[in-house]
Amino acid sequence: MSKLSLEHLEIRDLLSVASRFDGQVLSLTGNNDTPLHTVLIRPALAAGTIEVVADGVVSTYSTPTAINYLDAAGNSQFTNRAAIAGRITLGDGNQIVNTTAAGSTITAGDGNNFIQALAGNSTIATGNGANNVYGGPGDTITVGSGFNIVYDIFPGNQTVTVAAHAGTDYLFIGPGTTLRGAQPGDRVARFFAPGRTPGSGTLVLEDRTLYFTASNAGDTYVASNFGDQVQVTTISNGRLAQNYFNRADVDLIANFGGSGRDTFINTTTIPDVQYGAGGQNVLIGGRGPLNLLKAGGAASNSVAFGRSPVYNDLAGSGSPATTSVLVGNSGAFNVFRTNSATDVLANRQRNDVVISLFPDLVA
Repeated sequence: MSKLSLEHLEIRDLLSVASRFDGQVLSLTGNNDTPLHTVLIRPALAAGTIEVVADGVVSTYSTPTAINYLDAAGNSQFTNRAAIAGRITLGDGNQIVNTTAAGSTITAGDGNNFIQALAGNSTIATGNGANNVYGGPGDTITVGSGFNIVYDIFPGNQTVTVAAHAGTDYLFIGPGTTLRGAQPGDRVARFFAPGRTPGSGTLVLEDRTLYFTASNAGDTYVASNFGDQVQVTTISNGRLAQNYFNRADVDLIANFGGSGRDTFINTTTIPDVQYGAGGQNVLIGGRGPLNLLKAGGAASNSVAFGRSPVYNDLAGSGSPATTSVLVGNSGAFNVFRTNSATDVLANRQRNDVVISLFPDLVA
């Protein structure tokens, strides 16, 4: 007669965040009595282990195959540096998620949601609040009827679905993205379409979006008001050019840098999305309702200067070995995204949002 085998189940109470570990799946649950849960998952010093820092309490586990997190009623800042996917389920509070794990499933309610999942092949669904989603290649992203900013410009087969909504959404997507639900008043940029692939050095007005795609020589771009027109001055491959577009035909400015040192300056009130890409870059946003500036510069230090009086979303380099300077507007709402512990965040206000792989180092 064989003996009944019982799998070891480890249950810990991390004060405000409970854990359950069966040897494979680590499940974390925030209680309903704490107004804000801060959870950081990171590799531990010992091989084959991870650390969970939950509301200041540090615990070590054998490396699981999946990590699930549930906070149905509270507010959470959840950061996963361990690159182990799982289910992240959040309620209607104010939620910040930053995960390096490909294949994550993230669900958030009707609050203010800031979700960054760049590793790819994730499924992200949000409710009807204010949603700011940074996605990765192969993602499936569904956002509700509130105010939405979606940034997922990777080449790949992403799907972005937007619920019917009354206001203006900002949807920044890649060449192979399937976009559903966009409305006439939305601001849409589709990067890397034919004729404006990276390094092309082109200036194109298409579907009310003015695209500048830099060459790899290090370009300068300045957009300014000129009566009822937009004047664009460019220096690309050593050649200066000035082009003019009817202001009434331009709803969005979308710039993408090359491998050189690029300078992009918007002096108009047109919203903009700008990515410096390689090189040591300077990005200066306009005075419209949105600046989404991604400094770039994987091997160099770059600057992103948000000047929108409403909403600035500023991202540093993708490399932890660089220092980016991110300058917000003290009279606006700012989102700072940093991948380096040495990044400088200027004009940061109390209600601004910081999305970092090093939340324990960001004061």
